[in-house]
Amino acid sequence: MPSKFTKLIGHGPMLIPHAVVILFNEENKVLFEVRADDGYLDFPGGSVDMGEEVKELLFLDVNDINGKLSPRNKKVIEDIKARLL
Repeated sequence: MPSKFTKLIGHGPMLIPHAVVILFNEENKVLFEVRADDGYLDFPGGSVDMGEEVKELLFLDVNDINGKLSPRNKKVIEDIKARLL
């Protein structure tokens, strides 16, 4: 049975805008997050909804991760947020 989405757009190819941010610390380690759906590692980011700006998406995702970081890494995130806005 076709999903509502398939009924709406059909079976043809489609483009889904997606944006991620790759963050390095001073030791050149990369920040990953654990995906909730499959447990794999991923970069912060996601699909961009219609009318949403990429910087808005990245700000929201980085802001969400910010609560899970050490104080030293939070400073890096704050600097990045300042550049995104």
